[in-house]
Amino acid sequence: LGIIWDVATFWPRWFHPWAPPSYGERAVPHLMRRLSVLTGEGCSVIVSAHSQGTVVAAAAIALLPEECRRHIAVVTHGSPLARLYARYFPQVFAVDGLRRLAGQLADVRPVRWRNLYRSTDYIGGAVFGEITDTYEDVRVPDPHDARPLMDGDPRPRTLNHSNYYVDALYRSTIDDLSTELRAVRGQR
Repeated sequence: LGIIWDVATFWPRWFHPWAPPSYGERAVPHLMRRLSVLTGEGCSVIVSAHSQGTVVAAAAIALLPEECRRHIAVVTHGSPLARLYARYFPQVFAVDGLRRLAGQLADVRPVRWRNLYRSTDYIGGAVFGEITDTYEDVRVPDPHDARPLMDGDPRPRTLNHSNYYVDALYRSTIDDLSTELRAVRGQR
């Protein structure tokens, strides 16, 4: 029910009139304004979005002017963009459109949108379905090491849809994108 609620409350009421108030109508413009202000002040920004936040981030970034997008990198994790949104709302969130958006972020520079996913994640998954020089899906092992510490111990617990940020791969992705943005901006 929580997943259905998240998906249903993203869309404006005119999309389905019996829906509860939409948070997407507020969250997308708010994120757009924040990104515009930051990039306008000379900052480069890494947008890290999880689960339903990846939908808000993709919608906001797609509506930004090109000048803002040049200074933004994106790391998504546990993203339902392809698994749910591209499947059920292809007119708005088609995978080809997401690939074009990632290409607009990267322009002629290296990868600027990395999507982290786990095969054990029941909501998120691969977004792009391929790896190119502008975007990539990166599978995060779960559990990191499936071997018990000692014989007889239970297997380590899987993280599924949660806690991507505790994985070393997440931290190295943020570091890589940060380095790339610094090189492009030549400052901050």
